Amino acid sequence: MPNPEVVFSIHNQINGKNYIVAEGQRFEKLPDKSTPQVSFKNLPKGVTIKRVEITLNETASTEYSDPWRFGGDQAITPMFPDDYLLVATAYTQKEGGHPFLSAKRRFSVGTKTADPKPDPKPDPKPDPKPDVPKPPDGIVQKLRVKGVCCYASDDINAAIPILRDCGFTATRWWMTAFGDPAEKSGRAQVLAWMNQGVKEIVITATPAVNQSKPPSILKVKEWAKSFRDVYEGSGLNAVQVINECNLTIGSRTVYWAGSIPQAADECAAVADVLHGSGIAVIAPSISKNVAAFKQLHDTGIHLKCRAMSIHPYGANAIENISTVKQCSEITGDQELVCTEYGMHSGSFNGWRAEIAKAFEGVKPYLSRIFCYRLIANTQPAGRFGVMSDRAMKVRNKETYETWKALKV
Repeated sequence: MPNPEVVFSIHNQINGKNYIVAEGQRFEKLPDKSTPQVSFKNLPKGVTIKRVEITLNETASTEYSDPWRFGGDQAITPMFPDDYLLVATAYTQKEGGHPFLSAKRRFSVGTKTADPKPDPKPDPKPDPKPDVPKPPDGIVQKLRVKGVCCYASDDINAAIPILRDCGFTATRWWMTAFGDPAEKSGRAQVLAWMNQGVKEIVITATPAVNQSKPPSILKVKEWAKSFRDVYEGSGLNAVQVINECNLTIGSRTVYWAGSIPQAADECAAVADVLHGSGIAVIAPSISKNVAAFKQLHDTGIHLKCRAMSIHPYGANAIENISTVKQCSEITGDQELVCTEYGMHSGSFNGWRAEIAKAFEGVKPYLSRIFCYRLIANTQPAGRFGVMSDRAMKVRNKETYETWKALKV
């Protein structure tokens, strides 16, 4: 029986095409919307791969499902002209265990560079003072606000000391009842948090998950009127209409059952109702995809909103910064915000090193960042939350000090 093998490729996220990577191969150019991928052949009967650790040069990503793509199923990892070392180590256990199969490929993009990249260390430790990307000439830092994602219902007495210690001056709340009348208790919640020193509050309103279709424009306008009645004059800074309107898992939409133009139409309806209320409107957020961001911007919704919004995520600083920079080029002088900011990284060591570089690198392009998230969960980015437990008594020892060290 042939020996098991690792197959390396570059996956084009737009057309689904895979470019097989041979040892020492040189690509003149790779698609912008692509990421490294590995697959396996000749696996013995009964053997199932459950975890793959993929390293691209010094950046690591751990994946738990097929297709085994660096940074995740929908990741985009720009590969600029350089020499690369791609390493894959496969395990038959989700956690721990001994490697079942490991292989590596060296490849290059663009013109030849002087020296190949060294093999990465098995568990690289983050540089305590990572190299910080410098903003392009003539660009100054725009970032003014460092906030955090949480819920209005979170224990305010537990949360406020954490916010103060970490330098979070703003909060972003989720509201999953877009289309239904706004809860009257929301006004008191805004006032309570602001009385404790929170400077800005943004609410992201989105329909209930697993909706079958978007609410009608008439219902949206009725909701916006009830929202204005509750929050006008409360000090609420902004409302974002619809969370990640492009996000799908397989064929299933997550937050929004309509199209991107429909999301723009509903956001515009809310903006019309809230005009003159003192509550700014932020455009629907886009998850990672620059093409989807441009599609939303091309609807003209930016003319109705104070800011556009991108959730860049990604597996490493290069991807994260690249996504934000490209979106900034689309918005021009208009405000660009991240109502969720984090990273899908395989290991805590990798996350700490990459998030520090990324945060510094996006400062020239964003006015506000809301770190994801106050209380950790099991999602790819959520596990890097600030606190480990719902009661907020246990700091996430892997992340707390890193979030705290990120300065505006």
